Amino acid sequence: MGSRTTPHRNSKDSIVIREPITSISTGRSSRQDRIAEICEISFHVKLKESPLTKRGIPVTLRKAGTVYEILVLGSIVGNLTLKQSAMIDTCASLDVRYVGKIVKESNGIYAQFTRIVR
Repeated sequence: MGSRTTPHRNSKDSIVIREPITSISTGRSSRQDRIAEICEISFHVKLKESPLTKRGIPVTLRKAGTVYEILVLGSIVGNLTLKQSAMIDTCASLDVRYVGKIVKESNGIYAQFTRIVR
């Protein structure tokens, strides 16, 4: 996060704000706890090289069978793994969605997805 030697926040850090527990715990975890346990804050997926995969372009997800396809302007540029697809399905039932954009790193082009809680 921050320190005396590096005062600026790392670009991959994100802030998690959780609502306070207002009632006595009944043994079940709250929605926020389930979201924190199941839904990753962010993740990235390596993409195929394509003229459509430029840094900063938004990407969308489309379910195709048991996995999700990563789309740029309607063209498939990658796929999520079965584990990531299952996480997206579970998180959708908790009113969590993911927005994505293309990022370029030293070892390739990736789709970076960030959690949005409704």
